[in-house]
Amino acid sequence: MKRSVVIGGLVLLFLVGVYFLLGGFAPLEMELVSCGEFKLSGIHYRGTPQDAALGESFRKIEDVIAENPGSVLHTIYEVEPAGKLDTLRVFVGTVLPEQVDSLELLAIPCKQAIIAKIRSHRFVMPSPLKVKSQIEAYAAQRGVTLSGVFIDVLHDSDEVTVWAPLVTGD
Repeated sequence: MKRSVVIGGLVLLFLVGVYFLLGGFAPLEMELVSCGEFKLSGIHYRGTPQDAALGESFRKIEDVIAENPGSVLHTIYEVEPAGKLDTLRVFVGTVLPEQVDSLELLAIPCKQAIIAKIRSHRFVMPSPLKVKSQIEAYAAQRGVTLSGVFIDVLHDSDEVTVWAPLVTGD
């Protein structure tokens, strides 16, 4: 009995250690920043998460990014699905030096934004809903109003920045 408790405790300690090493306990770094208009070139996708067209949209933008060093993937989830068969609406794109005819241009006004920096392994990253709620709480503490747009900038598999532009009074 004692041996199984000790083994169970060691396994639990090991799992907590792995979670920690992967960045699972890392807090979101948030700040209020000035910004300029986002001009993204990309693809609007509407369909289910299981549809092959979603993967094709990501592959097409990844090919464009590969041809443009310094570009990174940007996603804007307009409607997130509750399940595998629910409808998803997402814009998948990047910032490019010149407009590409085969891609849509999406301009998002931004004078100020809250940015949340996430640095952890993708297996232990906080969920989009958790990040969104923390950004909303940060905005409420500072008395600012979010525009409702959340732009995910995927720098690397373990680094994501979420930009949340604010409503401005002009």
